[in-house]
Amino acid sequence: MNDRMQKIVGAALAALVLTAGQVTAATLEESGIFTAQTVETRMKQIIDLFDRGDVAALQSAATPAMQTSLTAEQINNAKAQFAQKWGARVSFGKAYMTAVRQGDEWFAVGEIAVGYKATSVVYRISFDRSMQVAGFFIR
Repeated sequence: MNDRMQKIVGAALAALVLTAGQVTAATLEESGIFTAQTVETRMKQIIDLFDRGDVAALQSAATPAMQTSLTAEQINNAKAQFAQKWGARVSFGKAYMTAVRQGDEWFAVGEIAVGYKATSVVYRISFDRSMQVAGFFIR
């Protein structure tokens, strides 16, 4: 596991441990649920919805617990922390992904850098086994 992947796994585990009990990390394939292609494709779909500000679609793609955090106000506030106008998306970086198990539940956690005309951000998105957004973080 390279340094970048270890950091992602560590951050994902820390976030889950803070919310509840025993957490185990694995590769996506070891989970028996997720594949790298499926997770990366879904990450890019969610980022596209975020870029377009499609609140209704983002909420329908999220778990009930996440839906209340994905509002137009939250999206606009998140974007404003980096630049007032992001401009068009110009690139996706390499996606880094892992799986974590919390009790009986599996989650896929992915991180990807995205370049825009006026800024660059890193998205960390987690998905439940149904590929619903269970976590969304931008830095």
